[in-house]
Amino acid sequence: LIEQILSRHPAVTAGGELPSLNRTLRPEGTPPVGAEWAERVATAPPSQWDALGRAYLADAASMASMRAEDLSAQVRLTDKQPTNFVFLGAIARILPGARIIHCARDPLDTCLSCFFQNFGPGHAWSTELSWTAEMFRVYRAQMAWWTTQASIEVIDVQYETLVSDLEREVHRLLDALDLPFHPDCLTFHESTRDARTASVDQVRQPIYPSSVGRAERYRPWLGPLIDGLDDLDSLPAANELVSQ
Repeated sequence: LIEQILSRHPAVTAGGELPSLNRTLRPEGTPPVGAEWAERVATAPPSQWDALGRAYLADAASMASMRAEDLSAQVRLTDKQPTNFVFLGAIARILPGARIIHCARDPLDTCLSCFFQNFGPGHAWSTELSWTAEMFRVYRAQMAWWTTQASIEVIDVQYETLVSDLEREVHRLLDALDLPFHPDCLTFHESTRDARTASVDQVRQPIYPSSVGRAERYRPWLGPLIDGLDDLDSLPAANELVSQ
């Protein structure tokens, strides 16, 4: 939804769920996370980060039918790959001017929405409620850490607030991105672009509030999910989990 809104701005091109970070940062055949991967990216010299940044921009731009040299303060590209939160530390180094738009939503609604989707191979966590809760905990711990770091700018957008006051939130988001307001952002559902996303039906309709609190109607069957998210507010940030 956020990408669809931004794509209506003349200075923004929607990249969609790009595989570019994954391809740039992970040598073929290596796992996405883990001590070995973290050590490799943490100890890379600055010259390598510059090269990785250029490689990412070239790959991402080409997938959006652009050239890397066309990207600037006047021409932005979005990358809404859901697993980008795993790479925030690397993003801070290889793309120092990047803005992270953190789209948050009620935890139960978020997890249930993922559970209802058939994401395909590589997303087994979304096929069982307790696994979905565990994945959400990992994500929440990562974001709790990175939103406190000065090395990367995180812009929080709460789904429920966006739905209740679209125009105000769009103004706030564009201000945070140093972009002037454009009225077309409010008519995101009129876009003719091919939106390849699990929420494709939502982005083709005017804003509606019916998805807020959606999990409540399923509460009697959400025991494993509710239990898995029970102590979410007291969850330590990612750096504390590592130290433990």
